Amino acid sequence: MSQVQFMNALSQKEDLNEVSQKLKDIARLAIKRSNLRLAVTCGDDQVSRNEGIVGKFISHLDSSPSIGDIAQTHFTPSYRNSFFPLPYGINFTAQCLRGVPYTHEDGSKLQILASLMSNLYLHREIREKNGAYGGGAGYSSTGGVFSFYSYRDPSPQKTLSTYKDSVRWALDRTDFTDQELAEAKLSLFQRMDTPVSAAEEGMVLFTEGITDEMRQKRREQLLAVSSADVKDVASRYLLDKESSHCILGDQE
Repeated sequence: MSQVQFMNALSQKEDLNEVSQKLKDIARLAIKRSNLRLAVTCGDDQVSRNEGIVGKFISHLDSSPSIGDIAQTHFTPSYRNSFFPLPYGINFTAQCLRGVPYTHEDGSKLQILASLMSNLYLHREIREKNGAYGGGAGYSSTGGVFSFYSYRDPSPQKTLSTYKDSVRWALDRTDFTDQELAEAKLSLFQRMDTPVSAAEEGMVLFTEGITDEMRQKRREQLLAVSSADVKDVASRYLLDKESSHCILGDQE
């Protein structure tokens, strides 16, 4: 949304010389051979031809070394609440919390927790009781972010409270049954092992650095998750932790 607002502001400028110069500065700093990684998808019979085309393209790029200090900016997480007024009679909400890197053993537990929360609690509370079109929780295994969401939601404030209540619900349950855990794991495996197109093969390794060995270890970790594991990560990562909230919708 901030990018849309930024582009709208740019479109209203009459003099674009400043914008043009900034784009040139970005290109000068970023588009260098030393900054470049390429993935090419093609048949065996096209490899040599494509290597020639790519090589010709690279030969025209700046060959000077990267400026290391620009790329080595220290990242500090920030937590903020955002509201975007839009002319809707319904709302869209989200809450995000910090998780763990892909290789961390707690990542699989947070994935299972998100699935259990969605299917056993959030769907009922957000859709069936609050009247939203849908809602739930998810965990980005590559991004390491635990998120709650609702869409076309007539009661956004109540939904934000429901997100908080869902953590306490998970902790107060005596135990999750073997069947509940098995169904949560099956739903995750279904997404993990879905067939991919030729263009997507190898792209998880290329873009995220996740190898087949790491993916296999994640499968084994998912299979091993227990009810006690789920409660443990709910307490350590979600209960009374800092988070960011966002609502899109009606000004009132």
